[in-house]
Amino acid sequence: PGTAEPSLRESLTPIDARKGFFQKIKLTGDVIPQGAYDNLGWTEFGLDLVTALPFFTRENPIIITPSYDIHFLDRPIGFDLPPRLHDVAIDFHVFRVFGNHWIADFAVQPGLYSDDYSFDSSEALRFNGRALGVYAPTVETKYALGVTYLDGGWSKVVPVVGVIYKPNDDVEYQILFPTPRISWRLPWTNIPGKDERWMFISLEYGNQAWAFQQNNGEGDVLAYRDYRAIIGIER
Repeated sequence: PGTAEPSLRESLTPIDARKGFFQKIKLTGDVIPQGAYDNLGWTEFGLDLVTALPFFTRENPIIITPSYDIHFLDRPIGFDLPPRLHDVAIDFHVFRVFGNHWIADFAVQPGLYSDDYSFDSSEALRFNGRALGVYAPTVETKYALGVTYLDGGWSKVVPVVGVIYKPNDDVEYQILFPTPRISWRLPWTNIPGKDERWMFISLEYGNQAWAFQQNNGEGDVLAYRDYRAIIGIER
């Protein structure tokens, strides 16, 4: 008898997924050195709490991720910028599999983006989102096309296009604009599938906006973008 086609839905389930409401806590940190007094230095730390609820059925969850990020700025001389910026947001993410080869992926993320003094500003409240269509001819290969929307960002609408290829459990290629990434599972992984260590290199397009208060007390908006080349370790 012929073998059954691998389930795309099962391949989308993270290896650390749990059956209950709580999924995981994710801690991140990035450092961009200032380099020179007239440059902008950037250090940030993030905390995500990933949870999941049945979205009518348990097989179709909605993934709810409250998050908090803090950014510390090494400010260049002559620029009226705040020393700290905050992101307080919650991400609502749903996806659906159709015919074992197509995925519809949607998310909306309301949040407050502000310095220490401007959380009550109308400019601090922003609604970001994304919409993707994915075609997966095999479990190992997925083609993606869609857009992200960044309320108030330097570029409000950014296209997403590319391919994700995972030939085996030890490597993944995300040739995906605007955030390509290649990841390798390290040989000193303790328990494959349970406690893993990965190394990655990636490019990122930073694009965001915050409400802040100038030194004279007037409200203003900082729209910011950058291009990052990142090398990192994940556990």
